[in-house]
Amino acid sequence: MCWSRSPRLRHPPSPPPYWSRDTAVIVTVEIPGGTQEQYEETNRLLAAAEWFPPEGFIAHAAGPDGSGGWRVVDFWESEDDFLAFVERARPIFERGGLSSVLPKVQEAVNVIVR
Repeated sequence: MCWSRSPRLRHPPSPPPYWSRDTAVIVTVEIPGGTQEQYEETNRLLAAAEWFPPEGFIAHAAGPDGSGGWRVVDFWESEDDFLAFVERARPIFERGGLSSVLPKVQEAVNVIVR
């Protein structure tokens, strides 16, 4: 779930220069032992899916967690949108070896996107 300058990836519509959303959720995924290669392959497969980007997706960030694993932080319009994405993406996650990861979902007070 990464936006890139790659011509193969679709980009979301450009929001106004300052966009604020006060009803959203933050999804944090800790992947102990996860690697950049694993993340990039999973991300490549997701981006190739005809339904990507999924309904309700707002933003995504990922990187090393500082302890030998990987961390992903997403922002979604709702928990239901995130759960619908997980159901569609489950085969891709399993293929990437990420099937046993449990996300932490919490309400966002505000999400601001430039």
